[in-house]
Amino acid sequence: CVAEWRTMRAREIATGMATEQCPHGLTYPLALTGWQNLPAEARKRQYRDLEPWNIPYPQYRNTEEYIGLHREVRRIAADLASEVDRVPSWRPNWPVVLPMAVLRPPHNATVVPIGGSATADQVS
Repeated sequence: CVAEWRTMRAREIATGMATEQCPHGLTYPLALTGWQNLPAEARKRQYRDLEPWNIPYPQYRNTEEYIGLHREVRRIAADLASEVDRVPSWRPNWPVVLPMAVLRPPHNATVVPIGGSATADQVS
């Protein structure tokens, strides 16, 4: 999860996204255990708190509350759909932040160590 977050952040940096001038980014955090548990960087983003619907029991699907989850997911889908035109085109050399357990990056990927960041010239 951390490697994925940092990979997307490296790609945002490389494209100038998620800045004060361009606040839209490549991530949309969903909080299942409360927003306060999200990393500080994620809390600065637009996110949805889904904790009220984080109920693991199958019988929950048959409750009135479950309809609220369905409505919230539809709102999230609408938010994401409104951002599709802002997504940059795929680049085979996008930065990839790898956890230590991964031995080989995807073909042509720019490898950024966890805690590092990519620069625009690394993904040009």
